[in-house]
Amino acid sequence: MARNLGAVAFVTDGCVRDIPGIRDVGLPCFSAGVTPASPVRNGPGTVNLAIVVGGLCVEAGDVVIGDIDGVVVVPYERLNAVIDRLTAIRASEAALVARVKAGLGVPDWVNELFSSGKVREVD
Repeated sequence: MARNLGAVAFVTDGCVRDIPGIRDVGLPCFSAGVTPASPVRNGPGTVNLAIVVGGLCVEAGDVVIGDIDGVVVVPYERLNAVIDRLTAIRASEAALVARVKAGLGVPDWVNELFSSGKVREVD
């Protein structure tokens, strides 16, 4: 029903039921867990008010993006700044992937952190 009304995915801090059924209709689902119990359907409910999911406040208009690694929320007022940084982030990630493929085992920043005295190795 949610997909029929235009939903493209859903995120909940609670549990969901029937993951195979949800996936069968093509609705990506991100939840805190799974339960055999049916959801409560008599409210209360709100629309277009801020919510808290995973300890993070999500406002109406924020962009929520999820994949198999998890979910990220981009506040509406920061959307343009995030978009502007995407090219640099992709270039940085591609450069790191190329270095890994060329044999990199430990990135420079990790070596710097270990040599800074801020990390103590424990046997």
